[in-house]
Amino acid sequence: MGSEACDFLKRACFTPSGMLLWLFSLLLQLIGLLVLLVALLLVYRFKLRPTPPTVLLKKDWEKDVVYLCQFPLCPSVRSISPFALKLETWLKLTGIKYENIHSMKFSSKGQIPYIELNGEQIPDSNIIIQKLKEKFQVDPDKDIPAADLAMGHAATVMVENHTAHIGFHYRYGHHMENFLKTLKLAEYYPSGKAIKNWGEYSRP
Repeated sequence: MGSEACDFLKRACFTPSGMLLWLFSLLLQLIGLLVLLVALLLVYRFKLRPTPPTVLLKKDWEKDVVYLCQFPLCPSVRSISPFALKLETWLKLTGIKYENIHSMKFSSKGQIPYIELNGEQIPDSNIIIQKLKEKFQVDPDKDIPAADLAMGHAATVMVENHTAHIGFHYRYGHHMENFLKTLKLAEYYPSGKAIKNWGEYSRP
């Protein structure tokens, strides 16, 4: 019976339908291996790969001095980032000692502005403010009623997570060239060529 079974399998494999079935099975195996490989690469990239060390812009930092990293200034406007304006205004309000570092370099999380404090890089203006409140024991909102704080929080979330993005789309998506020309950013930013390229990418 064993030899008869082998003969049957051989005949089945060398028939046209048998070959097609074998090729289909091989294709499924290759697809499965490809999916597994992609999954392993994604796990390595986002979970297992070690985070590269953060390179600070301020090498000779002083203890408890906040280094505010934001876009370079130009004569036409204090900052093109509303989040940088918010953060610097908050720092002035609280009296926390800080220094500006004007740079085109984004944080390790791809955000700007961010701060460097005691050798640590901290991105996201809202997280920064919360950490600075805890670090320096300051809170300009301490005397504001809870109801007003709640309304302020709702307004902040609406403006920063929705309204601001509409403004960015209007500015960078539809009027980039006019924006760059009006503010003359390419003349004042350290990488004028890169700024001019922004306008090229915005064209339809």
